[in-house]
Amino acid sequence: MYADPASPYIQRIAPVLTKKARLAVDAWGSVDTGVRHLLDPIERTFDEEFPDFDPMPFGSKQWIAVLVRHIMLAEPMVWGFCRCFTGLGVEEARSLADSFRFDRCLARERLVDEVRVGYRRDAAA
Repeated sequence: MYADPASPYIQRIAPVLTKKARLAVDAWGSVDTGVRHLLDPIERTFDEEFPDFDPMPFGSKQWIAVLVRHIMLAEPMVWGFCRCFTGLGVEEARSLADSFRFDRCLARERLVDEVRVGYRRDAAA
């Protein structure tokens, strides 16, 4: 389940979500094309200056991604989210919270279908 993209909550934070995607701050499901201009020179420097550096468990490229994307670029995003809610009154906050009511959320149908197939397969075994 997830909040409907047309919901008041998602509409309110849409500009921040766009920036979040552009900067690839999510470790899961994001692409780093918008920040390669930052990552490429850092990765090259590590390849040249520290050729044997291979931090566990995923190597230097993932280590750099964690530091640059998931910390340096992600942490300042907090203030953008914060500004989305500055000055909200109680009723407006309730209205935004209603975006997460079960009857207003959308199902991830492909995931639901996969779970059903797996359940039926396991139940038949």
